This record gives sequence, structure tokens and C-alpha cells, in this order.
Amino acid sequence: MKIPAAFLLLSASSTSAFAPARLTTRQVTASSALYGSAVDKVKEMFKGKPAEDAEFDKMVKSNFPGAISNKELATRVVELLEEKGFTVENTLLCTSLCADELARVLEDEFVEIYGNNFNLGGLSGFPFAGNTGWGAMSAHVPDNGFNLVIHGPHVGITKDGTIGKVERSGIALVDNCCGSAIAASNYLKGITDGGASITPKLQQFSDFQQGAVQELILPFGKRLSRAENRMRELPYALYDSQEVLVNDIVNTGKGSIKAGLAVLGGIQINTGPDTLDYFHPLRFDYFDSEGNMVDNMLPYLRDGKQSQGNEGAYFTHRRSPTMVHLRFHRHCSFLGAHNYYLRLSSPPATTMKLPIAATSFALLSTYTSAFQHSSNSAVRVSKRTFSPSTRLNILAGTETASQRVSKVVRKDENNEMDKLVKDNFPGAISNKELEEKVVKVLEGLGLTPANTLLATSLCCDELARNLEDDFNTVYGHNFNLGGLAGFPFAGNTGFGAMAGHIPDDGYCFLIHGPHVGITKDGVIGKVERSGIALVDSCCGSAIAASNYLKSITDGGMKITPKLQEFSDFQQGAVRELILPFGKRLNDADNRMKELPYALYDSQDILVRDIINTGKGGIKKGLALLSGIQINTAPDTLDYFHPLRFEFYDENGKVTEDLLPKLNG
Repeated sequence: MKIPAAFLLLSASSTSAFAPARLTTRQVTASSALYGSAVDKVKEMFKGKPAEDAEFDKMVKSNFPGAISNKELATRVVELLEEKGFTVENTLLCTSLCADELARVLEDEFVEIYGNNFNLGGLSGFPFAGNTGWGAMSAHVPDNGFNLVIHGPHVGITKDGTIGKVERSGIALVDNCCGSAIAASNYLKGITDGGASITPKLQQFSDFQQGAVQELILPFGKRLSRAENRMRELPYALYDSQEVLVNDIVNTGKGSIKAGLAVLGGIQINTGPDTLDYFHPLRFDYFDSEGNMVDNMLPYLRDGKQSQGNEGAYFTHRRSPTMVHLRFHRHCSFLGAHNYYLRLSSPPATTMKLPIAATSFALLSTYTSAFQHSSNSAVRVSKRTFSPSTRLNILAGTETASQRVSKVVRKDENNEMDKLVKDNFPGAISNKELEEKVVKVLEGLGLTPANTLLATSLCCDELARNLEDDFNTVYGHNFNLGGLAGFPFAGNTGFGAMAGHIPDDGYCFLIHGPHVGITKDGVIGKVERSGIALVDSCCGSAIAASNYLKSITDGGMKITPKLQEFSDFQQGAVRELILPFGKRLNDADNRMKELPYALYDSQDILVRDIINTGKGGIKKGLALLSGIQINTAPDTLDYFHPLRFEFYDENGKVTEDLLPKLNG
């Protein structure tokens, strides 16, 4: 069901009684029971929220003049974009940030506003999904809608001011940040200062993103060598390199801009778990529908001199048709700049006007009662603050992983769609069933929210974030190893960095695989998307590679390697990695149904090689779940066909095949 309004303005001065619009009565299912009172839930969510630290704020800003907190950034960006016409319903978020789970903090804060993001980024934040990724992303922008792109490298800073390192949850030693950037910087230093030879690595699929980072930073050797503080200069050198690529990609794809495009670029500054993260904005440009840059919004973003009227309630059905987003800023001084979410057991049928009743915890209780009364829906209230939101901050408390899974309110199951999916993909189960079973199995092995780092290798497509989000709810922010079509393009360097972020004496849970769409009428390789009238290809990268392969096997076209083209080298890799499967795809009864399985077999080889190379970094153990994501329409459940579920011990040996426990 579509929600008719994206933005409902609230009056901060309103004292009138709540008068809800009429809503359709829905059956409340047992799975959507109310979990405690709103006040209790909000109080729980306030635990662990970092307080603003004036001394630390001064230290960050003295090292990075122009930096502002993520809280300030998100507030100002949303204000500016609202004036341009950007709303939750008409905006697709796109990011090009590092694979590091700390980069998910900024990403998630904007995801909570605009919905799931299309991920263009790779190691160090380079936009390695390139022109193909941009083209696919542009097609996913709602009709007559907008696109917000956020890009840039990241850097850590410790409590005592050390740049290039950061404290991480569950790890005693401070750790490099950004690991990929520092490794590339050390490689470059070996060349400029030590006479080492340049060693191109682009042909090594198991680590070619890091090879690209190394090559793309080469022109900055002299600049870094002369810098007073190499670690402070490094993210700015990376940004300048990345901006060249971003500008080239935007210029190449500007013909696909719909109503407009906003590009926010800068440096993410990650801090410890108990302090706010920061961002140094270096560009904030607005492009019109013709691809012309018509407004430099950076001065407004830096000064923060914009309108005050940004409190509101937002229907965010791109993320969930049952989520209502309440956002409060300056007028609610007690609540501060927080995001609250009301999760309904069923979508509201009409627009609702929501007056602000009070700037206190009673406000949330008022909304909860009102929604329950007017929609006959159970309501769960949660809160996300503009804060570091690291794993242990989000997951503080005594709940088990299984308890958190049970609290997730999901779309209703559709028996007809369920049968359609399982007829086409025997062995597939819903994401809901998958998560419940997986979490139960992992709990039995000792994996908990506090001791487990989630890593994923899924496609850049925003639909692939659905599965990711389900497990983020349990295990916190994920390290992103994946690129186009789900290939683990962060490679050996990414895996090594990820392993270094696993909590001391803890575990890694890695999910990987390609994805495929299926429409309500059973067309495979396409899917309905929110805000877009026409059904769209899914997975776009995979289908483009399949078409390229078909033109070779059927039409005699020559192989054209593209690995040297940094603006599109991931797609070049997808093409090469699928080449051995030409005959298999040609012989298939349904090429689109066979395609994700061919991709999976190719990816499985890479994943095994990467794990084998990096197994020495595994701490207590690693659980690997892999298979095919099956994306469906916005109002139906997504599915997953599990093909591997294994547990590796601390020595990197597979000690248990867990797949039967999912199929049982």
C-alpha cells in the first residue's frame, strides 16, 4: 500500500487536542504485540547516548578546521534540501564511503531520514561502482524525484588527539582508521622515500580495490611527504583524488538526473564509541534536471543559517510501510536533535496531521497512544540519535539476539507471493525465517550482539540493504566487503581490516551473495520499486554483464577488458569473472533464473580464497552464510536461498556445516 504523504509539518506551538484522520482498521497479529510502554522504551534507548564534549569538540575542530558534528551536518543538510523539494518519498540516497563499519555511522543517520542507500563506495571511500553503478542508481530514483550523493574518505582521531587511529567497541588497542588509506600511504612512502618499485595489482581480483587505491594515490606522494602531519593530510589527498572520479562519473551520467541532484562531499572524522563523529564538508552542490550545477550550498551548510521549521513526522515507506519518522530539532530543547520511530503493525491508510503536544517524554507516549487508537495497530517506539551509534552503543543492554529479532515488525506474509518465489527458487525462505533461524543457530555457538562483528558482501543496489538492515538490527553496523553484483571486491585488504575490527575474543559473521528480482507476476530479473511506475532490472550489473557475455557467445563480439578504467572497473571485473559461465547460461531454460547461481559460484571461489588468505586474522571464529537474495515488491517480504552456512574455528578450519539447521 502506498503512503500518500512523505512529509507532515508539525506546529511547535500547537496545543489543540489530537484529532487523527480516519484510518482503516486492521487485524493486529500476535507477532506485532506492543513491547513495553513508549516511555520505558525511550528511556532504554537513551542509555549509552554520548554527551557532547566541549573539550573534545575543540580538539577535533582545531585539527580539522571547518568540521562540524554529524548532528549539525544532518540537521543543516535536511533543512537545505527541504527547500529544494527533497522529501523522504521522492529522494534516493546514494553513498560512496569506506567499507569500514565506522563509515556506516554517517550512512545510517541519513538512511534513517531518506531510506536505504545505493552504495557506490569501496575501500577508502572511492566510488568504485563507477559509471555502471551510477547508471543503475539513477534508474532507481523515484519518478520526478531527487538524488542525494554523499561521498568522501574517513579518518580516525583518538581521545588524546592521535590522528589516523581510533578507539573501537570491544577492542582494547586503538586501531588504524582508515586502514586501507594508511596501507596505501605506506606503499606510497616506500616508493617516494625508500625507492620501492610500483607494483600494479589490478589484475588480482582478490585484492584489486586496494591496488586501485594505491595507483590513485600515487600522484600525491610529494604532497604527503612534505606534510607537517601525514595522517592529517592523507584524507584530504584521498578526497582530491576521489573528487576527480566523482566529477567524471556525475558528468558522464548527468543525463539520467531526474528532478535534481545534490552532491555532499567531505571528510568523515570517526571518534571513539562515547563521543560524537564529525564531518568536514568540502562541497555541497545542487545540479538541476539538465545536469547543470546551479547552486553552491556549502556556505549555508557551514554557517547553518537556515530556516527553523524542520520538526516533522515523515512516512518512510521506502524503508518500511509501517514506520513513521518523528524528527525534532531546535524547538524541542529537551529532546534535542533526535529521531524517533513509531512502528505500526499495518500501514496507515491516509495522511495524518500530528501536532506537537509537549517537549518531553510524554510526547512519545501521546503519539504511541494516538496511533494505537486510530489505526488499531500495535506500536513500537524506537529512537536513533545523531551519535557514533557503534555496535555496543546501539546494543547496550541485556537482550539476547533472538529477543531483538522477535521485536522486528515486518511486512505481512503473502501466501501467493510466497508460493511464486518458492516455485521459482526451491529452497528459498523469507528473510524473516532466515534471520530467526540464523540468529538461533549462532547463539548456540556463542555469537552475541556484543561479541560479533557483522560483515557483508552484497550488491550496491539499495534493495540489497534490506537483508543487511535485518541483521544490523541484531549485530550492529556492518563492514562492507561487497561491490557490484555482490562480488567481494574489498578483497584481502578489506578482509584483513575487517578481521582487525572483530571484538577481542569475539566472532565475525559474514553474509555474501548476489541478488535477483522477481515481480508480482513472476518475471525474474525485474522488480517493482518504490516511487517508480515501470518495473526495473534487478540485478542491473549482473544483467549488463550477462548481455555482454551473450554478445560474445552468440554474436561473435570480442572481449574488451575494462579493468584499467577506474571510472568503471568493477563492472569490468564482473564481466571477466562471469566469462567462464557463458555456455551454462546459454543452455539454461531460464537465463535470468540461472544468472544469480552462476554469479554465486564465481563469487564463492573468491570468498573462499579471501578467507583462506586471511584466516590468520580470525579471532574466536567466523560464521559464513551465503546464497541468493531474492528481492520482491515494496509491500511483500524478501527471500533468501541459503547455499552455504558454515562455521570456521580460530584456525580457519570449517568445523561445522550449519546448513541443515536452516533447512530443517
